[in-house]
Amino acid sequence: MLKKIIPAAIVAVIALYAVSPYVTLYKLKGAVADKDAEAIEGYIAWDDLRENVKKDFKAEIARKTMSENDPSAAVLGTMIADRMVDGMVDTMVTPQMLAAMIESGRVPNGNSALDRLPGSKTESPGKASTGPTVELESAFFTGLTTFGFALRKPGDEHTLDVEMAFTGLGWKITDVDLPMSAFQ
Repeated sequence: MLKKIIPAAIVAVIALYAVSPYVTLYKLKGAVADKDAEAIEGYIAWDDLRENVKKDFKAEIARKTMSENDPSAAVLGTMIADRMVDGMVDTMVTPQMLAAMIESGRVPNGNSALDRLPGSKTESPGKASTGPTVELESAFFTGLTTFGFALRKPGDEHTLDVEMAFTGLGWKITDVDLPMSAFQ
């Protein structure tokens, strides 16, 4: 009897683990649709996310400045930009900003989903939310303890690629791969 229970229990645990990031993604989708920044915040490993976003920004800045003709100016520009990026990311990588990015599939600008978040100055009172404006393009395990998904706004060529990691307390977002063309 015990020989049948142990393998069944192992299969059940593996199945639960395999389904768990999809359940987290479903719950995250609901939190984004509700624009519930507090719920979204619980699905994010903020320190990891900020560090990964800083790394992406700095790599893009280094790539662009190293293509300049004056190498000394490029090095100085990169040093200054590194300090600016740290402060900017710490200020901007917030639950509200992430909710807007996930909803729109892009980095928000002045006339975007960020302006429709609860508490924003341009929010239209009495208007019902139209819900998320992006589609899940793909979702898959990228490693034993990592899971990725890509969102795309209909008609847009860019995807917003997000990575989650299993932290022992569940799945948490650790990286958002921002398309650098969204900043131009």
